[in-house]
Amino acid sequence: MTLLLLAGLLVTTMKLGVSSRQTTSDQARTLAAQYAAESSLAAARSRLRDIQTLMSAQSIDLAKTLNLSTNTMQDWAQKWCRVGPSGWTPTSEFTSADPDKPNYPFAEQCVFTPAPSGTLPASQFDVLAELISDSAYSILPVAERPSGPANANARKVWWKQTLMDPFTQTSDGGRKRSDYQLRPLRAVALTSKIYRFYVGVVSMETGGMKNNSERVLRGRNTVLTSWYFQLDASLDDLFFTNHHRMKSNSWQFNAPPDVNFVNQTFDGSIHTNEKFLFINGATAQFKGQVTSAGCRNLPLEGLPPSGNCDPIPGVRIGNTTHTINNFPANPSTSDRAAANASLQQIIDTATDVSFAPASEALPTPVDFTAAYRALPQNASDQQAAAQSGGLVLNNGAVGVNLFAGNAAGQPLTSYNTTTKRWAEPSPTYQYIQVYIVNSAGQTVVDPQRRYRVDKDGALQKFNPSSNSWVNNGSFNGVIYGQSLNNVTGPARIGAQNGNNLANVPPALASFSKVTLVAQGDVRIHTDLTMSDTPCTNAEYREETCQKLGYNTPRNVLGIYSQSGDVVLSTSTPSNLNIHAALAASSGEIKAQNHDSRPVQGNVNLIGSMLQNWYGAFGTVNGLQSKSGYGRNFSFDRRLGEGHTPPAWFSAANWAPSDAVTNLDSVRLDDLLWAQVAKP
Repeated sequence: MTLLLLAGLLVTTMKLGVSSRQTTSDQARTLAAQYAAESSLAAARSRLRDIQTLMSAQSIDLAKTLNLSTNTMQDWAQKWCRVGPSGWTPTSEFTSADPDKPNYPFAEQCVFTPAPSGTLPASQFDVLAELISDSAYSILPVAERPSGPANANARKVWWKQTLMDPFTQTSDGGRKRSDYQLRPLRAVALTSKIYRFYVGVVSMETGGMKNNSERVLRGRNTVLTSWYFQLDASLDDLFFTNHHRMKSNSWQFNAPPDVNFVNQTFDGSIHTNEKFLFINGATAQFKGQVTSAGCRNLPLEGLPPSGNCDPIPGVRIGNTTHTINNFPANPSTSDRAAANASLQQIIDTATDVSFAPASEALPTPVDFTAAYRALPQNASDQQAAAQSGGLVLNNGAVGVNLFAGNAAGQPLTSYNTTTKRWAEPSPTYQYIQVYIVNSAGQTVVDPQRRYRVDKDGALQKFNPSSNSWVNNGSFNGVIYGQSLNNVTGPARIGAQNGNNLANVPPALASFSKVTLVAQGDVRIHTDLTMSDTPCTNAEYREETCQKLGYNTPRNVLGIYSQSGDVVLSTSTPSNLNIHAALAASSGEIKAQNHDSRPVQGNVNLIGSMLQNWYGAFGTVNGLQSKSGYGRNFSFDRRLGEGHTPPAWFSAANWAPSDAVTNLDSVRLDDLLWAQVAKP
């Protein structure tokens, strides 16, 4: 499309000005000069496309993004713009009420600030110098590459020259010339975990000469004349397992998966680093992307020694593992497509599982050849956050009770099934009550540790002596304990039907953002829901979600165990409702006594689940539940848009994308061209 537009513009705007009084030789020189100018234009546009390719997702070395902190990415963005932490301003450009588009209502941007000549440090473009793979530079002629792509300082200097200094190229004895200049434009923090870096052409001109005849073409920017690359550390899977099997003391490197897909519903993307297991005749529904890496050598915890794994694509049906033997170490697109088609056929023959259809936004709904993805591990960040503005639960604390309530400490009572919001009186507080074990061995609320938080984040602590609430600073939302064996929300009301949220008062107020973190186990005993219920993926897809743009719910809950498990205790009710991001970076997320507890309907999750091992929720006899819970999981899309719990961890790698992969139409060489008078 761009080439056709350019051709049309050249035809309609370029006037050769050859009059009938010109001689044949004059006309020949003019045409030769015009041809030289257009030839220079083609060469200049080709180089712009090469620079654009260098700044694209395909050129970023994913291994170099491993465990980069959000602070590092923010620092790189500020260097890009030449600003400090105060240089960010809000932008509404990326707020969307369209359910088919991502929504970033709290995006901020910094705009590039020019500096006097010679004062720009080479570190301004650290993000490119550090992340672009050494091999990517081979797209350029040898003379135009950095002087030693493996040398970090050489790369920094090269990027500074490329994005800040005018570029001039002449050829054919000076008959052809091209001049252009690139500039960083801005950096956008769509969220604290998604950054975009924009660059544009500020000037471009090409010329051609033949004897005394000269032709000059000048490019003019349009709204499409720019480029960006994006780095995203959001955790945007509904369901992620490192090992696709239960935690076991008799663990083996290449043991088969042992938790079945049967009749569950997963409305969001799911990924495992091993292989999936389907029961024969399974009817599970997958409404997002399904990916597996097929790893055969994962350690109990952490990364394989090489930083990658030894994969072979495959899937297990019943007691049989099907693999793609002799799969190449560096597969082509056709190799991957053939492997996926073969394994998909096996699943279709043995089960009635349904997968999401292919679409422009989801070209590969099922991929058994996906890359290995490291599980993030950084609980120390949450502990530090709790120590500097949250709550650290020491001195015998064994858990917390969370609920949204009025000034008298009573839970909310009225739910609007149309707006899917609980009626909040003024004022409404977020209550946090700390559990201890008393001298009689009973788990009770500690009268000395009852807290509440108002809508502005002010923390108050109840003083039993004066029977009053006392200001206790501000609250950043992070609660940390060695173990949290008793996590509860309000008791159900009325008919005790968990499938009706009107019977399930909220654990979190509409303004609350809370992260519960434990070094050991986290044990959940009740529903944990939100005052402002987040939309399900189905509501987004069916365009029935009324909570878009600035109406996006702000309450969010994260529950994380670093070294233990997240456990649904034996006291959790039937049709349990959990609105949270759940994570166990060493253990699993499971139902206690999953194989002996009664059948209890589904766990209705709106959120996400990330675990090292695949914890079981129940058992089946054929396709019928025999014990425990089924799974009715829907991704909370806000998590993928950066609306995460406070101090929540990031993905181990920053996923790269760019204007092309994001289906945006901006391009560096998309300029309007016109014939101009020679300078």
